[in-house]
Amino acid sequence: ATPANPTGETNPLAEKDLSAASEWTAMHPDPAVLKWMNPSEVQPGGVTCGFLTAPLGTMGVHVDSYHDVKVYFCIKFAETQPAPKGTIFTHCGGPGSLSGCGLDYGVFAGDDYNHVSIDQRGLGRSLPTFATPNCTLPIGSDILADDEDETQTCELLRLIKARAHTCFNDPSFQLPAKNNKSGRDYFNSLQFSGTD
Repeated sequence: ATPANPTGETNPLAEKDLSAASEWTAMHPDPAVLKWMNPSEVQPGGVTCGFLTAPLGTMGVHVDSYHDVKVYFCIKFAETQPAPKGTIFTHCGGPGSLSGCGLDYGVFAGDDYNHVSIDQRGLGRSLPTFATPNCTLPIGSDILADDEDETQTCELLRLIKARAHTCFNDPSFQLPAKNNKSGRDYFNSLQFSGTD
């Protein structure tokens, strides 16, 4: 364990052979990792989006058991490719920011950069998404007519607890393990998104 890694866990992904990575570029990414939705938009000065395949988790001895998630990924390409000054990843904070916000802020850096932004895991168009019927409260249930009314407050908290339980058990979050090395048949993606 070190201050930078207090748990002492290793990241097997960091140990992968990246020698083949040099053949991939922002405009021509590894299709096993990033697939553009509209390949015709991939051009200098263009804007396009796609899905980035990312592991559910990156730490621990069973990292190769984790299911992959799809992160919605957008890019505004520099006018010249490869981008003279590289790539800037812009994120507007969270939880809850989406890709459009980051691309809007990225314009301040100029046209010599590729500007990249994402829909955070579980949000927007990233998959799996919290935007499922089991993860929403009925319309108006989050508004209290009188926040000092104990009965209304208890009812709201009951609704929130029921929604959290139903959401956590939603089948879309039960991701099968890639193998049985972890001793688990599935992982709940919510346990990896700060919602457990």
